[in-house]
Amino acid sequence: MERRDWEAAAELEPRTPDYLEWDRYAWPEALSWYARGLGLVHTGDVEGAREAEVHMAELRDTARDTGEDAMATYIEVDRLILDAWIRMSEGEAEAALELARDAAELEATVEKHPITPGALLPPWEVLGELHLELDEPNEALTAFESGLEVWPERLRSLEGVERAREALQDR
Repeated sequence: MERRDWEAAAELEPRTPDYLEWDRYAWPEALSWYARGLGLVHTGDVEGAREAEVHMAELRDTARDTGEDAMATYIEVDRLILDAWIRMSEGEAEAALELARDAAELEATVEKHPITPGALLPPWEVLGELHLELDEPNEALTAFESGLEVWPERLRSLEGVERAREALQDR
């Protein structure tokens, strides 16, 4: 994910290795579906990405049903991000931006779990990327900077700030 190796992400097989007790915890499996879905949408397999999103919604519900409310929220944040990229790939830019904003707002309602490393792809960073794709560097810069307030020193967000500034200078 961090390298944006979408082909490798698209090939991920959730629920592997098979000796783990995947039914005990919804969140790790949801991360696999999330990464796979992002890989699929970025390599043009929107239908496959939608299937990943469905799995994520089911896992969100499972987490909520088992009392893992924070994990259910994390899964929903990631599901919204995946849906944003799906909508963007379908030409629904406004819906994509709204979903990314919703993900950022939802992420702010839950504290980072102490044993997790952090977001795989933070919502503010996604919002910045979407704005750059739409040639909206001012909005992209604001989004990336907002993301750095939540996840300081994140390389992709720092790079996003630089790309947005370069795009502004080119105007």
